Amino acid sequence: SSSSANSSLNGRGPGSLCSTPPGSPAAASGNTKASDAIQSQLQQKGGLKRARTSDDDERKNRLLERKRRNRESAERSRQRKLQYYKQLEEDNATLKKENEALKAKCASLASSTPAKSSLHAASASGTACAKSA
Repeated sequence: SSSSANSSLNGRGPGSLCSTPPGSPAAASGNTKASDAIQSQLQQKGGLKRARTSDDDERKNRLLERKRRNRESAERSRQRKLQYYKQLEEDNATLKKENEALKAKCASLASSTPAKSSLHAASASGTACAKSA
């Protein structure tokens, strides 16, 4: 049972966090500097996962909260855009009706004026009736 005594002395028992395999030279010699160097290299390469901490949970919660707020903001932006286009369509319809009414009024005024000289004077002065025709 010298191997179990050796593993407990070197800290390489069943629950050990060391990444050095039991049969390697670093494990046999108990060289902690070599095993620390190997662990450091593995951590840099992403080989070892670090334990989850409350900082990780906070970071994840902040990320989820930011995503939620961003989703809500995007929805509000889409609603504002729809409202804006709806208002533009209503304004367009109103202006088209007003334009048709003014064209009709201009046409009735033009037909009710018998003298061509007054029409010529109106078009020379740049009135709306002369421009819409």
